[in-house]
Amino acid sequence: MKNRKTLLVLGAVAAPLLTGAYIIYVRWLVDFVINWSDNLITNSLHLLGVCVPLALASAVEGMLMREVWHFYKAMTEPEEDLDLDTPDYDKRDRSRTLRAKMRMKIKRQIRETWTLWLVFMGLPLLINVLVMNASSGGYVLSGQGGLTRYATVATLLRSKDPAVQGMGVEESVGLTEKSLGRYLAAIIAKRGEHANEAAWAAATRGDDDAVVPLRWMFLKGDEDQRRRAVISLARLGDRRGAELALKALRRGEGPPLECIVALGLAAHAPAEDHLVTLSGDQEQTEVIRATAMWAITEIEKGRFERAYYEQVSPELTPRSMKVPQRRGFEPMLEALDGESEMLRCAAIQGLRYAGPVETAEVLMKVFDASRYMDKCQAFAFEHHESTRFQIVKFGLVRSLLIDSLAGVGSRSIINWLERQADDRENADEVILKARDLARQIRALR
Repeated sequence: MKNRKTLLVLGAVAAPLLTGAYIIYVRWLVDFVINWSDNLITNSLHLLGVCVPLALASAVEGMLMREVWHFYKAMTEPEEDLDLDTPDYDKRDRSRTLRAKMRMKIKRQIRETWTLWLVFMGLPLLINVLVMNASSGGYVLSGQGGLTRYATVATLLRSKDPAVQGMGVEESVGLTEKSLGRYLAAIIAKRGEHANEAAWAAATRGDDDAVVPLRWMFLKGDEDQRRRAVISLARLGDRRGAELALKALRRGEGPPLECIVALGLAAHAPAEDHLVTLSGDQEQTEVIRATAMWAITEIEKGRFERAYYEQVSPELTPRSMKVPQRRGFEPMLEALDGESEMLRCAAIQGLRYAGPVETAEVLMKVFDASRYMDKCQAFAFEHHESTRFQIVKFGLVRSLLIDSLAGVGSRSIINWLERQADDRENADEVILKARDLARQIRALR
């Protein structure tokens, strides 16, 4: 009895100590895994280490709960009286009765033992797991917690093994935590094996921490790294990166196609004059010229969207609104009469935003000269296997021409549109677009 009381006292003292131990341990572990660890095996070993004080605390607390339960039961239930000393029983009857009652008592205690074991061990364990989760800031049980996927990716990115680091770069794209950006920026700054993948991942995630390393990568990296860096800077909306791309393009020092795409993605208006020159330069390749037309279109599209915002914004007065500029269309008009199908299609799509009202007549003539089922073939620029930019869209030439006429905004083409809508040899797509555009223009009158 004395030893039992001693164990209870020791248990009462050990339980809070063990609880405090795993709380302190798990808090340290979360900080270590999130900010310092570079090895997944180390993380796993530490996580197992947390389980030791957790399990001991649960066992001690379960034992204390069991003792409290037995004390309560002893106080509330009368002691069972076997009534064996009455003279009505002979020795054989007393022995038989004793064995029967003892068997029943043992069976009852076994059933109670299993039930109480589940309660007295499972309940403290559940409570301790919840306490540990709360003390760790929710990182233990949360699907986005510090001890799960986020911590895993952060550990992979800090790894000194290039193969493991590459896995971390790939996995980082699926997470939104901005704190991963500094690890991607560090990989980019080293310009090592996975710098290109890290540049793509940082741009996809929108990590501003990577902007400065990407600028240096564009200025000092090899040819492949410069290609990846300039596109990533444009995707991040870095104006300084667009200026570097324009400067390199003018000097002929940078990858021309990637610089043009970057200027289009950034909608960098100061580059428009140079892009117009490139798009009309007969010595340039079709790809360069078509991409330059696309970049001009993106710049004009950006102006159009800003002008529309200003028009509908209640905070701006009519005097402060800027009418969208329609510039850079001259090489596109020339391309409409050229032999290159890619340039013609790029020009048709570009005039939707770059073409002034006067180009409507030219577009209608191109429409009338085209065949019913003429098509534009798609051309895309690939920044990554999962990130492509559509330079020339696929579609029926006549359908794309209707789209461009809608963007040009001429109100004098209603009758022509209605004739095309009535022409049953046109594709259904063309008929529907022509009819809908005619109805919209008529509603504006």
